[in-house]
Amino acid sequence: MKKYAANIVTSSRFVFGLIMVYLSIKNKLILFLIFYILALVSDILDGFFARKFYQQTKFGGKFDIIADNFFVLCLLIGLYYLKSESLKYWVYFAYIFVYYIFVQIISLVKVRKLIFMRTYVANFTAIFFPFVILSLIFSNTIVFVYVYCFLMIYSLTEKLFLQIKNKKYSIFRLKIKQILFFFLIVIILSSGIFLIKTQTHVCFEKKCIEVEIMDTAEKRALGLMYRQKINESEGMLFILDRVQIPKFWMKNVQFSIDMIFIDENLTIVDIEKGVPPCYYEPCLRYSPGSEVLYVVEVISGFSDTYNITKNKIIKIK
Repeated sequence: MKKYAANIVTSSRFVFGLIMVYLSIKNKLILFLIFYILALVSDILDGFFARKFYQQTKFGGKFDIIADNFFVLCLLIGLYYLKSESLKYWVYFAYIFVYYIFVQIISLVKVRKLIFMRTYVANFTAIFFPFVILSLIFSNTIVFVYVYCFLMIYSLTEKLFLQIKNKKYSIFRLKIKQILFFFLIVIILSSGIFLIKTQTHVCFEKKCIEVEIMDTAEKRALGLMYRQKINESEGMLFILDRVQIPKFWMKNVQFSIDMIFIDENLTIVDIEKGVPPCYYEPCLRYSPGSEVLYVVEVISGFSDTYNITKNKIIKIK
């Protein structure tokens, strides 16, 4: 039993990952976090058992990395179900994933093998990752995402250089020119992170939603016409040409919505709740009681669910 203890513990992360996906679909945040912590503990224990029982093998190291990658995939899927507004940050993780694939391809071409090594920076990045996930769940901040992406770019580039040069542990054991070239690559790739554009979100006091921007006359005229449905985390943000009292109608819209009218100071000045579709003209027009610059359209009942009322301030991100 001792002989396989490390690999058994590593295998548990596959199980924990699948359980976390299920719990996220059921919106069980507390249980999700419990299994998340268990998975993190298993990541520490498998290394401990491998050292204690002298079972540190190449297979065990590779198996551990595969389990980590599978667990991260489950974690991101779970994060989507628990907090769908965090989806806008997936593009950053996709950026890192593409670079990961690129690094592995270069390694295969150059030295005929994949990269499975551990480095100091890689270990620190793995320790830092849980803080990224917790920040997305509880604060929806991008700072930790930026730091994590930089660490991943540094770590992957370092592994590639060390693999090609057949070195271990530190990039600073290479020649000066190679070190300078390494940092040039890291800086260029890290700069790309800040060029990534994410979806626009409108944030109320208790909920952020991803919105389509309606900022031209053609887009505003079309609006939600002919759409079959939108979900609770979606909406449309109408940006008017100037501050005014607009008139909205529901012609060819297939479902009821809430209209939230917002002035130039991002303060809610009026709300029309449960506005029904209009199938035959003449259709009613809906206007706010005062001038506005923005109108947000969301699924009917959204305003009551999240206690959205007049005089509250929104954020556009």
